[in-house]
Amino acid sequence: MSLLEVTDLRLSIDDTDLLRGISFQMAPTERLGLIGESGSGKSLTALTIMGLLPQRARLSGSVRLADQELTNLTERRYSRLRGDRIAMIFQEPMTSLNPLMRVGKQVGEVLRIHQNLSHKASASQAIALLERVGFDAPAQQARAFPHQLSGGQRQRVMIATAIACKPDLILADEPTTALDVTVQAQVLALLGELTAEHGCALLLISHDLAVVANVCERIQVMYGGVIVESGPTDELLRAPQHPYTRALLATSRGIEDLDRELFGQLPTIPGVVAEAGRFPQGCTFRGRCERESERCLSMPSAQGTQHQVRCWHRYGVEN
Repeated sequence: MSLLEVTDLRLSIDDTDLLRGISFQMAPTERLGLIGESGSGKSLTALTIMGLLPQRARLSGSVRLADQELTNLTERRYSRLRGDRIAMIFQEPMTSLNPLMRVGKQVGEVLRIHQNLSHKASASQAIALLERVGFDAPAQQARAFPHQLSGGQRQRVMIATAIACKPDLILADEPTTALDVTVQAQVLALLGELTAEHGCALLLISHDLAVVANVCERIQVMYGGVIVESGPTDELLRAPQHPYTRALLATSRGIEDLDRELFGQLPTIPGVVAEAGRFPQGCTFRGRCERESERCLSMPSAQGTQHQVRCWHRYGVEN
């Protein structure tokens, strides 16, 4: 049984196509990584699942959480799910947390809304949650405002808020982008530990293959509003088949090589991600791909079973 099932999800805003037929499933407790460059549609996918789209957005396809269809929910019904059955950790906590509210109160607010706890009970639970995510003086730090905390501490507040009601699914959108390497590792370890402890599924969004490789069991690679490759983490990293996945992996390994060498040339992907609505016809990676041909004027369907690829000229397969 799937916890989350996304089927042929298409999104346009102001007649600009942004998501082009996204389909994937997540099992309960699964950790799935969604990677790709900025502008690939990763955050939009998460916001669509959360129902946080502007009114002018046009949506088709299906998003099901267990047995419930989400795309046709009213805002009132959707708000009952957010924070309760599905939660999101945003990329930049400083702009996601209320700057005028103490962090303990913000964590406790989720419990008051969804579990009808009193102010006293929610405050006590909030302190316990802050302690669980690593605050050394949670009762004192619960009284702090967001600007009084470090970036890593603010992200821990976001994690505490996300796990407060033990949701079925947590969406983590670039949760370590603004953190230094040491704190990044701590936050990722904490996310993995807490989702396992509470039995939550985790959709981890990142542009960094190394980040998702350490946390996720399965990876989906996204480019131009399309999932171009997906598969078990070990297999996808060992034998990537889509040219875009191989290019991402080469840049990631190139950075690791530079750490070991004083001089070297950093691998790059030719060109830049196209602006929204200006991706080429057919394969969205066309124009940046070393294997491009006239056949790429049309987008192939996904090939494979557990390891799926959308490419006419995928590596490891005779074309």
